[in-house]
Amino acid sequence: MKSIMLMLLAGLAVLYTQAQNPSRPFITEWETTGANESITIPTAWEGHSYMVNWGDGTTDNTIYTGDASHEYADAGTYTVIISGAFPRIRFASNAVAAGQIRTVKQWGDMAWTSMGGAFQGCNDLTIADDAGIPDLSGIASMDNMFRGSSLTGDLSGWNVSGVTSMKRMFRESSFNGDLGKWDVSSVNNMEEIFFNSSMSAENYDALLIGWSTLDEVSGETQIPTDIAFGAPVNYTCLSAMARDRLINDYSWTITGDNMLNDTTNPVPSVESLGVVTGQCEVTESDLTFPTATDNCSGAVTVTHDVSNFPITESTTITWTYRDGAGNEATQTQEVTIADTTNPVPAVESLDVVTGQCEVTAGNLPFPTATDNCSGAITVTHDVSNFPITESTTITWTYRDESGNEATQTQEVTIADTTKPVPALENLNAFTAQCEVTAGDLPFPTATDNCSGAVTVTHDVSNFPITESTTITWTYRDESGNEATQTQEVTITPCAENPLGAADPVVEAAVFPNPSDRYIEVTSPVESPVSILDLNGNLLQESTTNTKMDIAALRSGLYLVRLSDGRLLKFIKK
Repeated sequence: MKSIMLMLLAGLAVLYTQAQNPSRPFITEWETTGANESITIPTAWEGHSYMVNWGDGTTDNTIYTGDASHEYADAGTYTVIISGAFPRIRFASNAVAAGQIRTVKQWGDMAWTSMGGAFQGCNDLTIADDAGIPDLSGIASMDNMFRGSSLTGDLSGWNVSGVTSMKRMFRESSFNGDLGKWDVSSVNNMEEIFFNSSMSAENYDALLIGWSTLDEVSGETQIPTDIAFGAPVNYTCLSAMARDRLINDYSWTITGDNMLNDTTNPVPSVESLGVVTGQCEVTESDLTFPTATDNCSGAVTVTHDVSNFPITESTTITWTYRDGAGNEATQTQEVTIADTTNPVPAVESLDVVTGQCEVTAGNLPFPTATDNCSGAITVTHDVSNFPITESTTITWTYRDESGNEATQTQEVTIADTTKPVPALENLNAFTAQCEVTAGDLPFPTATDNCSGAVTVTHDVSNFPITESTTITWTYRDESGNEATQTQEVTITPCAENPLGAADPVVEAAVFPNPSDRYIEVTSPVESPVSILDLNGNLLQESTTNTKMDIAALRSGLYLVRLSDGRLLKFIKK
């Protein structure tokens, strides 16, 4: 009867405990390797009152207050679910069980009271990614928790702010995780915490940096002082300052670690460098020196392989980043030398080129242009034929060595503002007896600077001219330019019986007519005679009935003036 009452009381205790812990159970996974193999859940007799689902289809109704054991008929992996009051597990006291547990699948809502020796010696333990975070608010000790264990899992989010002792917690374990965010403000004992453990230098760096920095935002109250810290094996320059801060500012004694040599190359700040484009050239000042970061905090020296500036041809620069330990990284950068700028005419607008009658190629001054680069500029125009004889617009083209072109126009004006020039500086007076008919009047000539015809006119309105007068001759070229010249016309009295070569009465005559050498003016009266050209110019003088030599005269029509002013005509052959 007494035993029945005890069982009822125990059952009520379990029901009460479950009522206080109604949520998630503690779930683990175990492996057996042989038939009829048993497992034992190791406890430390600290108020346990729990039930177990053994994961093989059996759930006993036993309310356990200490260790619980179960035999599996077959080898395999089994999920063990613990419900009720389960404040502590301790594999340190059961090496066999430590070799059988494989996974913590769910921490559940267990209010843990201690983690001392909890998973010590577990040689193949994984904490599942979705296991959650254990409630460690009621524990003070995590001594030896994972000592000697082979542990895989993420512990970074655990709240250990109330833990006071972590002595030998990861000693000789293979754990390698990031604990840099742990709040260790309450810890006063870290003796041999990581002694001979497998934590990497990277995670140890993160730990030193995190534990030496007070994170007040997350509620961290202090960085503990006077800690004897048994360290992992290696750290790097990344955490050297943090480690020194713990030692110098917070009186930590850190043993068992060594700083690794810096063998990490600097890392360029950008994955690839942009192309540097220069017009004609790139000077050293045009280059923006890239940067790189180093795993350590020392300066990174940046150099390039350009030996001569300016850079005038497209090339590839190699940048070298060198840290204080001599580690180097290189990065290339393309440099493109371009000339996309058109030449610039030397003057904004070209003066009008004005030519009298024409402009030849030699009269056309070539304009100039400047280029942003130093190469030659070729200057051409669109005139296909010279000379230019009509006003036009020339298009000049400036082309640099890169093929960039600029154009500029220039007006060419062909003008004729020059007056014709009379062939003779002065016209000889024209003398005639009695009258001058239009046919008697020889027209003078003039030359023009241009090749067009010169029109010659006079101001005589009525013919014949019967009185001495002054004729004004006008020379007009095709452009309307005019020059004038005067000529005196003298009319002598008419003779009563004028003689002429055609007169039927031969009182005076030229013989022979025509002639190529000699002529003679025959007359019954001996008198002086003169040979004139048609302009009235005196060519030769003699007397009647005398042979005159005309061999020097050019072929043409000539006049013989008698003493009484009469004119005879003859032809020189």
